[in-house]
Amino acid sequence: ISSTTKGFLAPRMTAAQRGTLATPGLIVYQTTPASGEGYWYYDGALAAWVPVSYGAGEWVPA
Repeated sequence: ISSTTKGFLAPRMTAAQRGTLATPGLIVYQTTPASGEGYWYYDGALAAWVPVSYGAGEWVPA
């Protein structure tokens, strides 16, 4: 994705809604604070959802 005038809006959903999906590479914004509000992606190799954080100048698994 490349643009100087537009942005990216990830799908927003609860942890329960996120748990029903298993598409490798999918990134979502989870809105449930108690279980980790923020960006999550589905890692097909792990067959699991992984939280993402920003640190040391790059996006990394949390």
